[in-house]
Amino acid sequence: MRDSALARAMAFVERERVLRRGERVLVVLDSDVRSAALSVLIARTKSYLGLRAAGAIVVQPREDEDDATGEAARYARHVGLEVTVCQSEDEVVAVARSVMRERGWERLALADTVEDAAARVLRECVEGRLLRGLCARRADGVSRPLLESSLRDADEIARDAGLATVNVPPELERAQPTRDDRVRDGILQRIRAEFPAVDRSLLRLAERSRRAVRKGRTPQR
Repeated sequence: MRDSALARAMAFVERERVLRRGERVLVVLDSDVRSAALSVLIARTKSYLGLRAAGAIVVQPREDEDDATGEAARYARHVGLEVTVCQSEDEVVAVARSVMRERGWERLALADTVEDAAARVLRECVEGRLLRGLCARRADGVSRPLLESSLRDADEIARDAGLATVNVPPELERAQPTRDDRVRDGILQRIRAEFPAVDRSLLRLAERSRRAVRKGRTPQR
């Protein structure tokens, strides 16, 4: 496989064992490029890693969409994933966990990228918290297969797979943006204009912090 964004993402998943052979993986998707890339990655990884099954739960479409034509559902169906629609964004994680229990899914895959991980580290910095960032594979069943990929990588993955994504304005991506969303789409963008490598720098800072406390045990996020 050529050195593409998808190849690098798949290498990360395999190297860090983010997803493992024989697992049943449920993907949480929204109407953005990260979700489009994640749907492609999961579909390709299913055979590459020998996943037993892969499906998707999608966030309720925006007001200008419906369940049948919403972008998130289109991403999933384009790559052949079974789709379950969640009627409330606020309840998507609870619904996903319920579906996991009822249908025997073992992993819940989220579409966080490098920018999301950097936003978490920056927020931990300003809040005076222990720097941990985001974890690629958590003990509670959550995995983040795109955590070493950037938004630019996500766009490449989606487009190479024939998934042209809608350019959704940040203010429409969530009805109620989280604090990490605001840090990622606001503060970090302004810092990045002056310091383009800030995302990777923040991740290295968090990694050094984790190494410094590796003998202790801290909760995963």
